[in-house]
Amino acid sequence: VKRALKRVNKAPVEVSEAQVVQRVVERASAWEQQVEEMLRLSSEAMAGDVSCKIDYLAKAEQFVEDAKTLGPLSNLKSRIMLEKKIERAYVVKSRISGWDNENGKGNTENIKVIAAMVREVHRIGLYFFQVSRLMKVHAAAEEWMERATIVNRNRSSLSEVEQLIKFGE
Repeated sequence: VKRALKRVNKAPVEVSEAQVVQRVVERASAWEQQVEEMLRLSSEAMAGDVSCKIDYLAKAEQFVEDAKTLGPLSNLKSRIMLEKKIERAYVVKSRISGWDNENGKGNTENIKVIAAMVREVHRIGLYFFQVSRLMKVHAAAEEWMERATIVNRNRSSLSEVEQLIKFGE
């Protein structure tokens, strides 16, 4: 569309619709830049403060709705990619909710399952509020495993082992 628009603008004849198309192309470009910025901020939120106050999944959904107003350019590759990310995020969100419900009943998930969910959240790149608890539990489990490995390799006092076991429960 951009290339065709450049050719129209260079033509010796003025096409009135070219201005309308130019505005739509500019809006689509601005939308894509905003999506890229939102995804960058979402990734930074997951890498840094795990108690982020912004639900980037909700923001992504709003961006998809906004893209529908772009008329013929509403089927941007970025919109389709964002819809796929949203779909994957809801799958993980459902898994996290199921994990949270089971965890509350005394069942605990294997650290590998939790780590897999964390990796998937990072691959998707959309922070949502349930991610915070998942990341905190994952960090605590990783820390516990490191300490348990150290205790296992070294001679440790009985009180250190008891403290580690109590923390793990």
